[in-house]
Amino acid sequence: MDDYREPPDEPDEWVPSEDHERSHQPPPTPPPTPPADSPKSREGDVGDDAVVGALRARLDGVVDDSQLIAAAEASRLRGTYAMLQDALEHPGVFIPNAAGLTRADLTGESQGWVRSSLAQEVGAALGITKSQAAGLINDAEALCETLPETLDALDAGEVTRQHADAMIRQSIGLNADEVAAFEAKALPKAIQQSPTQFSRAVVKIREALFPESISQRRTDAVTKRRVECYGTQDGMGVLSVSAPIEVVQSLRNAARLTARALKAAGDDRTVAQIETDAIIDALMIGFTTEPGDKPGVGASGVGADRLGSIRPTVYVTVPVMTLLGHSDEPAHLDGYGPTPDMARELAAQAPSFTRLLTHRDRGCALHRPAQLRCPGRSETGRAVTR
Repeated sequence: MDDYREPPDEPDEWVPSEDHERSHQPPPTPPPTPPADSPKSREGDVGDDAVVGALRARLDGVVDDSQLIAAAEASRLRGTYAMLQDALEHPGVFIPNAAGLTRADLTGESQGWVRSSLAQEVGAALGITKSQAAGLINDAEALCETLPETLDALDAGEVTRQHADAMIRQSIGLNADEVAAFEAKALPKAIQQSPTQFSRAVVKIREALFPESISQRRTDAVTKRRVECYGTQDGMGVLSVSAPIEVVQSLRNAARLTARALKAAGDDRTVAQIETDAIIDALMIGFTTEPGDKPGVGASGVGADRLGSIRPTVYVTVPVMTLLGHSDEPAHLDGYGPTPDMARELAAQAPSFTRLLTHRDRGCALHRPAQLRCPGRSETGRAVTR
């Protein structure tokens, strides 16, 4: 309001504010267009048409090549699966002193030996690691045996290998009938969406079809949490943390907020550098080493009790009936998807709530109040006990 000035009695003497002048500048005048029948206009049209035609031809070539790559990948997967079947039918090729051994004679241990030996041969031939070759064999088996329509779509160039990988990941743990129903529902989406879009949509499709499996899979996945470290070029390294998504995402959000605040205050580092340094500082300072302590272990067993010190922020959409204990519909973590068994725990730890009315089918926001609502102690306690 400081820039506003009342006009004087004489309208001709009123001088608008500087901001007013900037906001009311007329749009820039485009350069004059030559008449349609002028020689210059005709030359430009001919030149532009030639360039557009050449670009379209090159784009068609890129699309054709991409479809050929997808078809070649499908052929490679089918060939890999055929090798696996041949190896299992003739295990004596890989098992010493096992001449005449057939597939029916294989035990679990001997079949594992055949698969491991085949992976080593494939890896050496393709110039990849044994574990990567084993993954290729497993993917080929999954697509050929349980997701044949997805493999056909890959062969036709309708989907990419990334689409097929997402289908494989989400079909794990389903029986044959469930996989068939899942593929029938998810494959049309894969054909219509980019790999990134589909990787998010396919999670929701799986959970909508089989909501009862998400809690058990979440429990199993939490037991496999781990930290990995490996070196990269130029004296650098990567520390990878595999943990529940709400924990990992909250740590990233905390680092991002710290980085943006420091950058706005004049820090000359890049945002990515500040994020990295903030996480390193939190790790170096946050560990406890007192005898008898179990650093980072809280009620959930995955370090939730340590999160309060760095004030992470996550956006979770929790159905109100789930909070009330009348439904087991999972919460949805922003940027990820359904996350089971965390809705009430996060609600108990949340310093405030934002009541958000969303569309039942589309999920879009219909109403959002301006004020936050802070839950009382009794409310957070009830959320945990439910």
